[in-house]
This record gives sequence, C-alpha cells and structure tokens, in this order.
Amino acid sequence: MAQLSRLAQLYLKISDNLTEDDVRNLRSLLSLDEILGKAKVEKATPLEIFNMLVDNDVIGKGKLGLLVQILRCLGKGKLANEAECLEQEHEIEGEPEDTDVHCITSELASLHIKELVRLTDEPMKTPGLGPGETDASTDDAKERLGTLLAELDTPAVMADQEKQFDLYCQIGDLYRAKLYNLQSALQYYQSMMQCSKSLSEDIKQAKAHNRLGLTCDMLRKHEEAIKNHDRVVDIYKVVVGDEVDICVAYKNLASSLTLSGKVTEAKSNYKTALHFARETKNQTEEMNIYCMLGDLYKKQLNEPQISHMYYTNMLALAKDLRRKFWEMLAYNRLGNVCNDMQKNDLALQWYQKALEMSRENADTRDQIIAHLCVGALQGNLDTALQMAEQKQREEYGQMRVYINMGDMQRERFNSPRTAIQYYEQALSLARQLGDRRQEGIAYNRLGTAYVDIREYEVALEWYQKQLKICQEIEDKKEQIIAHVSVGNANRFLRNIEQAASHFNSALQLAEQTEDEHGQLRVYIPMGDMQKDQLHSPSTSIHYYEQALTQARQLMNHVEEALAYERLGLAQYEMGDYEKAVKWLQKHLDKSQDNGDNKQQISAHTNLGRAYRLMGSPEKATSHISTALQLAEQTGDLHGQMEVYFAMGEMQRDQLHSPRTAIQYYEQALALARQLGDRYKEGVAYNKLGLARDEMKEYETSFEVAPEDT
Repeated sequence: MAQLSRLAQLYLKISDNLTEDDVRNLRSLLSLDEILGKAKVEKATPLEIFNMLVDNDVIGKGKLGLLVQILRCLGKGKLANEAECLEQEHEIEGEPEDTDVHCITSELASLHIKELVRLTDEPMKTPGLGPGETDASTDDAKERLGTLLAELDTPAVMADQEKQFDLYCQIGDLYRAKLYNLQSALQYYQSMMQCSKSLSEDIKQAKAHNRLGLTCDMLRKHEEAIKNHDRVVDIYKVVVGDEVDICVAYKNLASSLTLSGKVTEAKSNYKTALHFARETKNQTEEMNIYCMLGDLYKKQLNEPQISHMYYTNMLALAKDLRRKFWEMLAYNRLGNVCNDMQKNDLALQWYQKALEMSRENADTRDQIIAHLCVGALQGNLDTALQMAEQKQREEYGQMRVYINMGDMQRERFNSPRTAIQYYEQALSLARQLGDRRQEGIAYNRLGTAYVDIREYEVALEWYQKQLKICQEIEDKKEQIIAHVSVGNANRFLRNIEQAASHFNSALQLAEQTEDEHGQLRVYIPMGDMQKDQLHSPSTSIHYYEQALTQARQLMNHVEEALAYERLGLAQYEMGDYEKAVKWLQKHLDKSQDNGDNKQQISAHTNLGRAYRLMGSPEKATSHISTALQLAEQTGDLHGQMEVYFAMGEMQRDQLHSPRTAIQYYEQALALARQLGDRYKEGVAYNKLGLARDEMKEYETSFEVAPEDT
C-alpha cells in the first residue's frame, strides 16, 4: 500500500479534530439533495462523507473550495487555511494523487489507544455512558440504532444474509463503541458470526472474530479474545487480503496478549504488526504500534530506555502526519517515561508541550491529564483538580486527580496521613459512580498508606475489601495483587498461616492464568516472610532465586534488582558477608542501570553495613557517605534516616565512638518524628539508650527510652 498523500492525511486530520457537534453540523450542511442528500449522510462518519464527495468529484486534488467553506462554517479556521494552502500547492506543483482516502481504512476494527489505557490503568466502565461521551452523542447513537433495528426487520433484509451481516456489524459497533452496552454488542456480533458461516466467506468470518475479540477484551474475557484474534490471524495467513488488515490483526492479538499478561508473546506479535506496517508504508498503524510497544516496555517490561525510543518514533510520525492528538499523546508518554527514569527536567518539558497542545485543542479532559503531569512534578495539582471540579461530568477526572494527589503526598512528601484524605475522596467518587474496579483501586491505595504508618490491622481491612471486589468483577490480575497485599498485611501482623494461604492463592491463580508477571509478584513476599517473620534466611533464598530467574526471563529489570537486594540481605543475615557484598553490588549496578535513586540509596547503605562487618571501614564509609549525599539530593527522608542509623552503628561498633554515634541517632530520631514513624522512633530511642549505656550514662539511658515505644 502506498504512503498516504497529503490530501488523504488532511481528510484524516479533519476527521480527528471534529467534535460530535461538528459531525452533526457537517451532516446538516451536506444533507441537501444537490450535494449528497440526507439518506446518505445521516449515518455516515466524516471519512465516509469525504469518500462520497471524492467519488462524486466534488472535492479532490485542486478542488478543495467546498471543503474550505465547510470548515469555515464549522469554525475550523486553521483547518480551512490548511486546506486552502494545499489546494494552492496542488495548482502550482501538480502533486500526483497517489492515494485516496479509502487507503486509510481497514475492514478490521481496533480498540482506541484511550480504551486500551482504560483497560490497563483506569476504571472499568459499567454499561452506560462512556467517559468521553456527551448526552447529545448518545442520543444520536440511539436514534441511529433505532433506524438500523427497524431496517433489520424489513422483509428485504430478512431475505438477504449479506445485508443482515452488515447490519449486525453496524448495530454491534454502536452498542460497543457508542452506547457501551457490551453484552448487546456481543449478541449482535455472534449473530454476525453465524451469518458469516452461512455465507462461507472467510474474510467475513475474520471480521466477525475481530469484533468478538474486541468486545471480549472490553469485558475482560481476555482468553476468549485471544482465541478470536488468533483465528483472524490464521485466516489472513491463508487468504489473500489487504495487508493493512493483516497488520491490524497482529496488533489486536498483541493487545489481547498484553491485557492477559502474556508479555513475551505480545511483544512478538506487535513486532510482526510493525513489520507489516512498515512494509506497506502504513504510517498511521506504524505510529499506533510504536505507542503500544512503548507502553509495553514501560509498564510490563520496565525498560524505560527502550520505551523512550518507541515514543520518540511515535512523535516523529505524528509530526510528519500532522496528527495533533497523537503528537500530544507522544509528548505525554515521553514525559511519563522520563519521569520513570527520574529525569524530571526533561519530563517537565514534555508535559508542558502536552499541556500547550491540550489548550489548543480545547479538550478539557486532556488538559486535566496534562495539568496532572506538570503538577505532579512541580508539587501542585490544584489546577488539575479545579478544572476537574468545574467541568460537568468529569468525576473520573476528579477521581484521577485525587489518586495522584494521594500518591504524591505518600511518595514524594512522605505524608501518608495526608494521602489517606485524598484516597478517601477518590473512594467516595468511585462509590458515587458505581465503578467497582476504581473502588478497588482506592481500597488498595488506602491499604498501602496504612502500611506506611504501620497500622497493619486497618491496612488489612482495606486490602480485604479490594480482594472482595476483584473477585466480584472477576479481574484475575487484580485478584493476584490483592492476595499478595492481604498476605503482606497478615505477614506484618504475624498471622503466618493466613499470609501463606493468600500468597499460595496468588501463586496458583497466576499459574492458572499463565500470568508470569503475577507469579513474579509473589516470590519476593514469600521469601520476605521466611526471612523476616520465620527467621529462616536460608529458606528465603529459594524464593528469591525463583524471583531472579523469572525476572531475568521476563527482562523485568526492576524486579531483578530487588531479587539481588533480597539475596544479599539473606546472606547478610546468615553472616556470609562476602556473598552478601556480591549480591548487593549487583543490586547497586542494576539500580544504576535502571536510574532508580531510591534503590541506589538502599544499595549503598546495605553495602556500607556489609563492609562494616567485614572489617573494611573505608569502603563502608564511602558507600554510606554516597548514600547520604544521594538521599539529600533527592529529598528522600526515609533514605536519610536509614543512613544515619548505619553511620551510628559504625561509630558505635567498629570505631568505638558512642558519643559520635549519638549525634547520628539523634538525627535519625528527628527524621522519624518528622515522618511520623513511631516504629523507627522507637528504634532510635533504643539505639540512643545503648550508646548512653556504653558511655555509662545509665540515668540518661533510661530516660531516652519512653514506655510507649
């Protein structure tokens, strides 16, 4: 397939930039019989309308006058100017029209990138009004649905299976993409499939399998979705068809595999789709696949550098194709991945570009997201919240802001108690909207915040609520996460049998669903329980080694680094400091590769402690000093507190200077109080007491250890 001409790109760009109101006005303008007529335009999409105008020789190369007038009537002055300039260029240059608008469509449908994001990150919509839909657009869809259903019951259609097939498809698409009634969509797509079998046409069967696959994904029935998308690919392997459709078939299969946690297979199929997109010079699909590969490497494979490469390619194509929505999306994605790599200055630059474009597009939802990203880096999310509160029907925007504000308070400002207030507001909105999955996410965040303040019984209650919801909505992936969270809370409460039961349930569920990342998620907590609660570091090594093997296999560098750390700590507790240093050095190296400052601080601190016990005070001092410097640079108060404890231990145990140790313990105590960490406050009092005791200051030693610690 030839690369899209600039004229075809213009048609696509106009279509992308028309709101639902614009589309209605466009249909009204062209409903005159002298142009197209009401019957032709009342159900047509903008691209279909442009097709008809091209076929009627009303618009085309050097003939864009009517299009310019229409765009000005719709208030699209910039697009009108662009069309006018292109018409003038055609007249001057005589540009060959190598491709018409038909080349940009495919027989196969795909989930929009926003829908994929909702399925992986955002709330699962209950049937009803979609998050981006207005009442007017829903009314239009219902009106069109009524027309199609009436047509389906006519004798002419009942006698014609070809027409039935097309109507089943259109009705299913309305239910799926406009009315969000997925069960009804599934019903009509199944009827569509029966028709295709009666017609004995493989391409029609592929089209039906395609729609069934998309709907199953939206219903989170990913295994059924994979079977349907697999069948589409099989058909196109033996049937000669449009290579655009083959590309889309592989892309859809990859998306289903991603949603089901089969990341390695997903990556392979995305790359096959990318090959077909490049081979056919289908830059629109190529751009889309770059985005999906970038998301895969960022979210599932935890390889931000590779993700950054794909997003950069996506941005270049978006600019070449003049696709403003995708350009804005690329800026946002690049900001996210730079944020993951802790390149905050670069992230802020990308987010600000996304914000500027969202203002140009006057899309409130996109502006809220852009303000969220910029605000998260600048420590101020007030603008995002204000916009979400002012915009009617933006409860989802408000909910997202509250979750992000809570995360920022907990992770950046070390203030889990403040975070709890925001998570409670998010929970209230989720309940108000009847969104069970988002309610579960709020429960999870609340549980995590209470773990941070060591109120494990309260945390357990929240995690159990999350688990119950995940079971009710049959979300296997979230069930695994919830079981691990419940297990951890029980572990902290020393309910070992219950903790083990939940860890085993999580592992069994991950194995049953072939969720390799879910399996990986369980091994480290199981090892931690053996090491920390059962005091069996030798047994914990078995689980940490499984985690390491799985992380390497999945190329999950974050979990690989954590496995190195845990193996080092296990050897440390067993007194084998040389082995501990080897593993902890690997932890440091991998954390540096990942650009993870928090883990680097932890690695330097642990290496300092290991070298201290090996009798290498110079190396110990070097690592601990580096940890402190990095913690101060990044504002990591928890990291600073741990370093002060380590410095105090070295002064007291190796350098036999309890007086100097007291200075470090007092700094650790001050930070524990600032963070509201009662447990660490108690540890600091204990260390101070031991140091005073060594100085034979017994009365002071007694005074620094209050009864409630």
